Amino acid sequence: MTNPFAGDVIVVVAHPDDEVLWLGAVLPLARKIVMVLPGHAVNTDLAAARARSIARYPLNNLETLPLQTAGVHQQSDLLRRRPIEYGVSLMESCPKDCAERYRENFRSMCRMLETYMHKGVTVFAHNPWGEYGHEEHVQVNHAVMRLARRHGCSVWAWEGFSAAWQVERGIRLRADHYPEDATSMLPSVELNVDLDMYTRIRDLYQEQGAWTWADDYVPPNPSRYIQLVRAGQGLIDAVPGSSPRGAGILTRWLRSGRTRASAVSPR
Repeated sequence: MTNPFAGDVIVVVAHPDDEVLWLGAVLPLARKIVMVLPGHAVNTDLAAARARSIARYPLNNLETLPLQTAGVHQQSDLLRRRPIEYGVSLMESCPKDCAERYRENFRSMCRMLETYMHKGVTVFAHNPWGEYGHEEHVQVNHAVMRLARRHGCSVWAWEGFSAAWQVERGIRLRADHYPEDATSMLPSVELNVDLDMYTRIRDLYQEQGAWTWADDYVPPNPSRYIQLVRAGQGLIDAVPGSSPRGAGILTRWLRSGRTRASAVSPR
């Protein structure tokens, strides 16, 4: 596949299988695939299945960080939570050790991901609403967007499931904080999924017991990706309202009356 992006492309995801589920179309372009939270602090069976999958991974550009998931999945209120600096707000009932690990993981991943974030690099990662709202997908997005602004990188993410799809399932993060009338104005690009590669990696995860989505799921082909940061300039805020500069860029687009920004060349 011809690379339409300037410079190196890297994929950064929270967990094993996220890279092929949400960013499968990008894998043939990636110089590196980085899994931030390959271990699991609570589910030892899943941790072992993921370790087996990583050991047998069919691509030779995979790297992992020495971090474990915090155990906070479904520990946030899907109807009322809000984006915060290190991810999303958790419920008071979340175990204190998990909540602390969630905060510490953010500090650690920001430090460890510095090595990958250089001026001119294009990063594909989770979207700000975490695809289907996963707390650690949101967290990885926040870390990547923070570092991209600091180091002059560009960030893209899968457009993902619609706000309506999520609201039907009781998940309101996208609908409440990232309205589609705004995100639809972001630059976008469509990429074809290599279905043979997708199937090979999916089958590996399923054989090892590490697949975490519907067994028969096939990603949209082509898949559409939206740009969140361009050469260090935020086009949308990970935490809405936290960066006047980033919000200003998106606001100017919305006020300009442009219909879509998909014709903008990716870089």
